[in-house]
Amino acid sequence: MKPNITISRDSAYIDSPKLTAYYGNQKTDKETEEWLFIVTKNGKEVFSATNSELLEVSFGEGPKDLLIAGLAMYLTR
Repeated sequence: MKPNITISRDSAYIDSPKLTAYYGNQKTDKETEEWLFIVTKNGKEVFSATNSELLEVSFGEGPKDLLIAGLAMYLTR
């Protein structure tokens, strides 16, 4: 099965049978209220990063840029 990639003005995600990666306004940090990047595997959250953390490694500020930054952080942890 091919991954489904969706990008909108407020979010971006990759959905595949192995994992889901999401960045956007639907998931926020409870303390800082920052938008989050989240990776889930088998329905369990396995990684998250705040907007501030993503901006430290991103070359842009759009949802697509921050999704890519989050994936890079997840893959290199």
